[in-house]
Amino acid sequence: MNLNQIGCPFCEKEYHIRKKTEYERHVILCELISSSNKQVDIEDDEENMPSQFQMYKMLKELSVQNKKLQEKVINLEKIIQRGVSLKKVDILERLNSQSQQKQPEDTYHEWISSIDITEEDVESLISDNIVQVISAIISRQLAIIQENIQLPIISCDLKKSMIYIYGVFEDSGIMTHTTPSSSPENNSASYILGNGQRWIKMEPEHFMILICSLYKKLLTVLQIKWRATNAKRYNFDDIYIKILGKITGIKIDTPNDPNNRKIWQYLYTQVSRDI
Repeated sequence: MNLNQIGCPFCEKEYHIRKKTEYERHVILCELISSSNKQVDIEDDEENMPSQFQMYKMLKELSVQNKKLQEKVINLEKIIQRGVSLKKVDILERLNSQSQQKQPEDTYHEWISSIDITEEDVESLISDNIVQVISAIISRQLAIIQENIQLPIISCDLKKSMIYIYGVFEDSGIMTHTTPSSSPENNSASYILGNGQRWIKMEPEHFMILICSLYKKLLTVLQIKWRATNAKRYNFDDIYIKILGKITGIKIDTPNDPNNRKIWQYLYTQVSRDI
């Protein structure tokens, strides 16, 4: 036995010498439990009855153990409940059952179209990588939206890494004038709202619409605005080629590209809220 440890004579539990009071409470209780498991004469029980002080210690120890047990039960209930939630909560049903007043004013497609790219965004590509720049653009776009305005893109921690978008959809494409089919396999098409719009789970192809849009906007600003502003800049050609290489390096047809996965995850964290 460790010299700094005190062992209970009735069980194998050990306590550090600094926890002598806790050890004494345990021994009293452990002795009572140990004796209750044996055939003991009633008269012997009366003779060995604990003192009032010992009873106080026993009750105190029982209270501590009961509190710990309650905390464990509460934590277990939370774990169980969370497991049930993860399996049973239908995020799409919950989103699409909201009143029309709580639905986004803009669609996912309109939100993407509203994203503004500046010369400063292009300039930042000199020192920052493409993930950092796109993340900053997304963050800025989300920040300018008023708090009481519902975003057409959200996530929830009940469904890890899943993102949901709002609009008019058919299959995997975004359609602006087409009513979705009623097939139950078509991304919960049964939840079509009065305006023909609905929430669906964002698939890789929906995400790539965002990436392609940002790619085109960055390239346009580089070739028109930024180029005109910086044409006489020292070492312009080298800087231009460096920025162009970072933009054209965006994989607009590869959702599983490492950079695109990082942007997806960043977007997931930024639009997360309780549903």
